[in-house]
Amino acid sequence: MCEESASLQIRTTDVALCIDEITHVMKSFVEGAEDQMDATMDANQPKDFTCDDLCILKEMMLALEKAIDERNI
Repeated sequence: MCEESASLQIRTTDVALCIDEITHVMKSFVEGAEDQMDATMDANQPKDFTCDDLCILKEMMLALEKAIDERNI
């Protein structure tokens, strides 16, 4: 029987970039600057997520970054 396997490497810099992007989107929400959001998004179309969802996602990413930093290799 043949099994598939995969390898993945996540660095804290990768997570930090993700956190920066989340922060950018959060600022866009707060400022109401639709022009800073993705140009393909319709301003009248409801969003798939809320600012609270972004806060939760950012907290999760910060926790992941901390866990990666604490890992001894």
